[in-house]
Amino acid sequence: MRDPTAENAKALAAVPNISLAHVADLLDAPALLAAYTGADAVFATTAINPNEVAQGKAMVDASVAAGIKLHVWSGSEGITETTGGKIGPVPIADGKVEVTHYLEKSGVPFVS
Repeated sequence: MRDPTAENAKALAAVPNISLAHVADLLDAPALLAAYTGADAVFATTAINPNEVAQGKAMVDASVAAGIKLHVWSGSEGITETTGGKIGPVPIADGKVEVTHYLEKSGVPFVS
């Protein structure tokens, strides 16, 4: 989560069988693995930034390594892909699609 002190985060943390993890650096593979270990499912999202694709792929790799049973990915339709290249590139959407394709190949069960 982006802000573990936010009221919504506190409310979610109060739900039985829910654990929240905040990883400051989404490129820190050991931190991601530590956060994911022992979990059955993760909700993964990235903020728009130059490292978004690498961060998304790092979260997929952590899901593989931790044996996650369901990876919930906050993805997006790829505008460039969907329009056959007539529109785009649209980095805000296209990067998420790149991560989605990586997730598809990973073998981790997921929804997007």
